[in-house]
Amino acid sequence: TTRKEATKNALSCMKMAEWWRRSLADWKDRFQNDFELVLDDLDGVKLHFHQAPTCGKVNSGSSKNKESASGSDAKKRKISKDGVVNSNLKSKDDPSDTGCTLWDASLVLTHWIIKDPSLVKNKYVLELGAGIGVNGMVASKLGAKHVVLTDLPIVVPLLESNVELNECQANVSVVPLEWGNERHIQKVKDHFSKIETQGKDSQESPVHFDVILCADLVYLDKTVFPLIETLRSLGSPDTLILFCQDCHRPEPLAVFYENVAKYVDMEDVPRDHLHQDYMSDEIRTLTMKVKKA
Repeated sequence: TTRKEATKNALSCMKMAEWWRRSLADWKDRFQNDFELVLDDLDGVKLHFHQAPTCGKVNSGSSKNKESASGSDAKKRKISKDGVVNSNLKSKDDPSDTGCTLWDASLVLTHWIIKDPSLVKNKYVLELGAGIGVNGMVASKLGAKHVVLTDLPIVVPLLESNVELNECQANVSVVPLEWGNERHIQKVKDHFSKIETQGKDSQESPVHFDVILCADLVYLDKTVFPLIETLRSLGSPDTLILFCQDCHRPEPLAVFYENVAKYVDMEDVPRDHLHQDYMSDEIRTLTMKVKKA
């Protein structure tokens, strides 16, 4: 075979090995169709998730809409009962195919915790940039005490819709969070404090999240340092940060790794700790812990 044919065959084998990657799916399946996840290890429990970028997906159903109640700073974003975002939202305010869809690194993280439920079981879990909420809701089904899903205010209605869709309200809550926004960060802390201290003596030691889930968060230069500050503010030396990142844009990623290393201890996760069917050389998996002051 020629070198060209050999390269083509190698790429074909890689695609077969990574059949699960959303980035290899067609546009409609990747960005518009609902996503279903079956948890075989939990008696086949099914989780269902709406995706809602505006990408031509128009509200053709119910006239009943749900507006974000995330505060005066939130841009109003309407979402119908069936999870479809109205098409009248201005494009400059739309997270489009980032916050409102599922990315490859999320599937790596999800199946990492499915393989090792002890990472989240009986833990207080925070997810940053939760998007459609897959990782956090899987954690809830794996026995997390409580999961706080966070994302930009504009994404909150979709997150809330998916929490209700999967009947996770008992141990999952949604809080708007713009990274680096001190007021938002304090609201997350206050929200968590109320949850964690229920039924406990108020004199107990300060609270912290046990686990922070992070999947595909680094892709914009302007969010690198706000993300680092948010990790420092909401994490602690006792918090385990599970971090999965695809190499979308090498430049901001290099800046992130260089600077976050000043504040956290990082360790690459051995491949045999991950799910054998959900890993990729392009997706880095790390555990992090905020360094002691």
